[in-house]
Amino acid sequence: MAGSLKVMTPMARRGYAVACVEYRPCSVALFPAQVEDAKTATRFLWKNAGKYKLDSRNLFAWGSSSGGHTVLLQAFTQESFLLDPEPGAKQSCKVNAVIDYYGPSELVHEFRITEGKQENPDDNGGLLLGNPVNEKRDVALKASPLYYVNPYVVPVFVVQGEADKVVPPEQSRWLVARMQECGARVESLFLPEQGHGGKAFWTAELYDRCDAFLQSCRR
Repeated sequence: MAGSLKVMTPMARRGYAVACVEYRPCSVALFPAQVEDAKTATRFLWKNAGKYKLDSRNLFAWGSSSGGHTVLLQAFTQESFLLDPEPGAKQSCKVNAVIDYYGPSELVHEFRITEGKQENPDDNGGLLLGNPVNEKRDVALKASPLYYVNPYVVPVFVVQGEADKVVPPEQSRWLVARMQECGARVESLFLPEQGHGGKAFWTAELYDRCDAFLQSCRR
């Protein structure tokens, strides 16, 4: 489970072991470094499960915004060695389920093309690709969780604000619709009048909902 320590404390109180994973920002390393770091961290948890008294059968990933994008890609490619820093590694990097808080799912549309040019290429994670998306469309597609969805991906709980101006709600709706079409398990909660984060995402009721979702995904 990944997330900031403060917002994950209520989950720790519910009995979860929480690991707050830091990945390289795009100002330091371009995509897919972020996904590679998440997989490396998960392998560390698997390898050291006994040392830290972790239940390796039940590892989950939780991320918000760019973190949501990262854990979706991590989980959706975990059955292969796509976007993996250790192709052929014997140590697992698998998680059981993902909680995605307002993460982008389709970067070609997320970076907005007008008359063949990307609007605000340095805004809203535009640096992730290293160039405007119209110059690196192939990389933008590889960095889009939406296109990795298949019937066998892990369950996902999507939480999104209806008034989000940073990651438009359509990003989450596309992901939910695609998973439903494929028959993959997905749950969603769209919060009316809520933007990109805020206190409404971290209420006792929402923690309870997330807890129930994760418990239903236990092995």
